[in-house]
Amino acid sequence: MARDGRLAPGRGQPRSGPGGPVDDTRAGEGRGRFDYWLGFLKDKQESGTPVYVQADPATGAVRRILVVLPKRIESVGDAPEGDRLSVAILREPSIYFLRTSRPEYGEWRDRLKDAQKAHAALPLVVEPETKEILHVGKP
Repeated sequence: MARDGRLAPGRGQPRSGPGGPVDDTRAGEGRGRFDYWLGFLKDKQESGTPVYVQADPATGAVRRILVVLPKRIESVGDAPEGDRLSVAILREPSIYFLRTSRPEYGEWRDRLKDAQKAHAALPLVVEPETKEILHVGKP
């Protein structure tokens, strides 16, 4: 797994599924989830599509797997409100945000603004429920 949480092509295997740790020797629903995520990751690996993997730092258990998608940036807020900088993604009804407390905040903010000006797509990872931007890739 890459340092930024992405699953690098050719590396990493899920150690946990959506419902918690998976015992891959067991038959039934747990095995089905494991097989699904293993197939998903293999498919993304073969196609060269990056994925973002959140893991528990203490155990290494996978908590969440998200797809990295290219998105065009419509606008980036001028100043944060609290610890959130607003980001509008083209053709998305929701407003997304980037946390100012992230160590990469300045670099990612600049990438978002540059992409907006250039009308270019950026690889983004977004938390689907909260709309927080978790990763901003390089163009």
